[in-house]
Amino acid sequence: MRIDHQIALSYRSRWLKGYVKAKLRSDPVYEAVYQLIGETERPLLDIGCGIGLLAAYLLQRGSHKPITGLDYDSRKIEEARHASRNWNPRPTFLQQDAAQPFVFQGDVVILDVLHYLTDEAQLSVLSSAAASVEPGGYLIIRECLRERSLRYRLTWLEERFATSIHWLKADRLNFPSREEIETPLLEKGFSSEVRRLSGRMPFNNYLLTFRAPASKVSTDGMMKS
Repeated sequence: MRIDHQIALSYRSRWLKGYVKAKLRSDPVYEAVYQLIGETERPLLDIGCGIGLLAAYLLQRGSHKPITGLDYDSRKIEEARHASRNWNPRPTFLQQDAAQPFVFQGDVVILDVLHYLTDEAQLSVLSSAAASVEPGGYLIIRECLRERSLRYRLTWLEERFATSIHWLKADRLNFPSREEIETPLLEKGFSSEVRRLSGRMPFNNYLLTFRAPASKVSTDGMMKS
């Protein structure tokens, strides 16, 4: 059975099953994340996890890493918890605003989240996420970058529609530039790789992959592993 069909079976409604199949077929981000961290043993924090699709994909591909998902939308967290009742190992899904502090060490993924936050909240999330990446680990961000292009305009229109039908809970759209994401992480010693990742979709999506240095600088200026 195809992986998208297998994962769709975990979800309750016919609409969600259809959404899951279509999303997994058209969006290359799940495979991209798997290629980077799917076979590592480091724990994973998925900020803005939605209905738990990334966790489902990684586990279906054979990953056994501990996965924690955070999302502001309690409805999606409920769906993720229900869908994951038979997954092994079972991820932890928590209802939490991305801008709230969290304690974690491992790899961190932020897929299509930053543009719902204010400038201040974006910096706060990036700072918290960077502090949560263990030495040598990854911070993986997929985001529509603010650019003057047709793809950017189409992404903006799609996001407006998704919020208007309440599929997405968001009070604003605030798409960041590449520099606004990259600069604070480069200043913390992360290496960076940026590439377009739209797949079959007409959106202005990029994958920004940051890797933490093998040692981090502590508050007293000393290096630690």
